[in-house]
Amino acid sequence: VLLGASGGHTHSGLVGNLMIAGCALATSCYMVWFKKLIARYDVVTMLRWVYCLAALMVLPFGARELVHTDFAAMDTDILLATLFVVFVPTYVPNLLLNYSLKYVQPTVSSIYTYLQPVLAVILSVAMGLDRLHLDTALCALVIFFGVGLVIRSYRGPAVPSAPLPVHTH
Repeated sequence: VLLGASGGHTHSGLVGNLMIAGCALATSCYMVWFKKLIARYDVVTMLRWVYCLAALMVLPFGARELVHTDFAAMDTDILLATLFVVFVPTYVPNLLLNYSLKYVQPTVSSIYTYLQPVLAVILSVAMGLDRLHLDTALCALVIFFGVGLVIRSYRGPAVPSAPLPVHTH
């Protein structure tokens, strides 16, 4: 977010940076809040409501394009690729992530979420789709440092050892 146009990446604007910060804040609140709801309700039911509310929230931004899109003129390959992107890398991970909240603390699920960009970079470099830039490696280190801090704080504070009793006879 702070690197801008350095390292071969294109510049991201202030609005985009604010949206990323807002997304991180919303995700943090979501993980803690959703943990309580998942204990009471089915995961699929909860996700159905989340996606319906999200669709209503983004509808004002894409309603015109949605209405004016000629779906009949689209290739079947494009529609199938779109459905694949909506289902496999979007719905399935959300389903599994929220299912995991039934059994683990939000901290564990959030660690998985924060490591996803690092895994995406590793895969794209391994597949030859991208090159590893210095700033990307530094950002990955910052992510690992943050995850390490979370794991360390999750263990709780160190308990000081009690002094040994002194016996006098």
